[in-house]
Amino acid sequence: MLKRILIGLLAVLLVFTAYMYLKLRNNNEPLSPEISFIADYPLVDGVLDEKLKDFLPKREFEYKFNLNMFKGPAGSSYRMAYGTDFIYLYIEAKADSFICRNRGYQNGDGLILTLTSTKPESNESNENYILGFSAQNDPNQKWAEKVLWYYNGLVKLTTLNNDVQFEYQAKEGRIGFEVLLPWSKVYPYHPWISEGIGFNLSLMKAIPDRRMPNVQGVVFEIPSESGPRKYKKLVFAEPALKQNCQSYLILEKNHCNQGDNVLINATVLSAKRSVENFNISIDNEIGELVKKDILTSQIESGVSNIQFEIQISELPPGNYTVRWQRENSNNAGILGLTILPQFNYATVLDKLEEAKTRITEGSLATMEYYSQEINNKIVGLKDYENCPEILHELNEFQEILGQIESGIDTISKQSGIFRRAFRSELDNSLQPYKIQVPNDYDKSNKYPLLVFLHGSGRTDEYMFDTYHQYLSEGNFIHIAPGARGISHYYGTETTQFDIKEAIRDALVNYTIDTANIILAGFSMGGYGVYRTFIETPRRFKKLAVFSGEPKAGIFRKSIGGKYPNFLKKRNLKKLRDVPIFIYHGKNDLNCPYDLTYKLVEKLRSSGGNVEFVSDESAGHDIPMDGVILAKYYNWLNN
Repeated sequence: MLKRILIGLLAVLLVFTAYMYLKLRNNNEPLSPEISFIADYPLVDGVLDEKLKDFLPKREFEYKFNLNMFKGPAGSSYRMAYGTDFIYLYIEAKADSFICRNRGYQNGDGLILTLTSTKPESNESNENYILGFSAQNDPNQKWAEKVLWYYNGLVKLTTLNNDVQFEYQAKEGRIGFEVLLPWSKVYPYHPWISEGIGFNLSLMKAIPDRRMPNVQGVVFEIPSESGPRKYKKLVFAEPALKQNCQSYLILEKNHCNQGDNVLINATVLSAKRSVENFNISIDNEIGELVKKDILTSQIESGVSNIQFEIQISELPPGNYTVRWQRENSNNAGILGLTILPQFNYATVLDKLEEAKTRITEGSLATMEYYSQEINNKIVGLKDYENCPEILHELNEFQEILGQIESGIDTISKQSGIFRRAFRSELDNSLQPYKIQVPNDYDKSNKYPLLVFLHGSGRTDEYMFDTYHQYLSEGNFIHIAPGARGISHYYGTETTQFDIKEAIRDALVNYTIDTANIILAGFSMGGYGVYRTFIETPRRFKKLAVFSGEPKAGIFRKSIGGKYPNFLKKRNLKKLRDVPIFIYHGKNDLNCPYDLTYKLVEKLRSSGGNVEFVSDESAGHDIPMDGVILAKYYNWLNN
């Protein structure tokens, strides 16, 4: 035991020493040499084009954090280029083949690309796109070949479409990754328009029989999910064209208020002086053409930056598609635009104050939260963001507010999936939770309640709509507490208080069988199930854990709070007498399968009531196999 403790302390010391060294080493110096310009699209097949081998300089990764005797993949390097429409990457290392794993950009052979805005006197930014690319041979993992992982600190985890070209190939003792990323996918970043673009790149190379991969990168960081990301500023070479011209357009703002006009910023690279025309058309949400214009400008040779105004003040609120095309060319693009109606937060609060005697306390808190959240989202919009979701929320809110002013308490009668809120006794703040009420809800019946704890990087806002529809067969009321954050592991006092208050609000406003409350969670929420149960063991009839883990990692403990290790006997025994359903994929490398298996074995040996189901082929995911789901529903309903 002492030996293991000493090894652990040594590992922590090595990580800390490496971190401090690399933190001092990573400064505000831009990436060197500058990024080469290429006028034509390269062939993307996982092998570097012959004509680019001498033209694009080979770049070495600036830091290496390797677990394989501190020797990473030999001969690793990367090359970069950019074009008017794209940024291009080629990464290679010496290896005979790829090691394909679940979410390979984290755990297997893959890479993580970060592009950020830049800040004066800083080398980190909260505005960023983080994209993951990985080699995959499992059809069920093809979605993870190329993903938008994070956007401005929020988890997206959405598959990138075919506009983003990504290929990988093993050939003659080398593996290669090749990426061609359109600038439109990291809007509004562009080398001729943006004030600065920050960059980081990490190469992940898996080690056989080890869970953690070797990592090499441009900038060292120990990232937090919602925190700022470090970068090197990119410097782009002067572009040149031998003939014709190329252009790229963005909107000065991708959202505006009704009655405003918008500006288009155009950058044009031309081989010679000319007059260029741009055809602009605007479609509404149902695809109808509502505006058409031709914008004309004198273009100099080289790069020209010009600005046009589009007259849209007569258009009503809505979501619009702005299409542009340079005349007599294939040079074209699509931009999103949202026109918002006027929203006066103070006036809305006055209306709710007048109506509070006609609605329940819970409905009032929910409407106050809606108005607060809409106002915060509008104020927090970046210029480059259109906002169809905010417009939808605003229209829905105004409709409900009108009904309330007419004396109809819509919130208390609502079914389906929506958000509620309560005013917390802890600090008088408005706190949200997601709820799913059966469409045939009848208050004369009592319903079982399933309390679901969301995973890391998520909030309650994203629950139930798509991903977590498997939780019951529909006869439950479901709630997902907001829990005041996205990556807290449910160990703080405020988190636990929030869960209690969300349950209490549901009990006050719906007819719930208090003897049949199930606590469930996914990933971080799985640990949260164990952690929350020991706070209020008499509240819950059963526990369900999906791809969770029995202990919180060392870096997660740094946020404060209590994080017991449930593999330890004194904590494990607190779970012995409650029925638990546990699901875990054997290829899960985010929340390791072997830790859950140890927990299950210890629970069983101590007489615990646990039903454990694993999936041979699954990684860090929800249960999707029909046989497994049937077992879960049988356990849940009995």
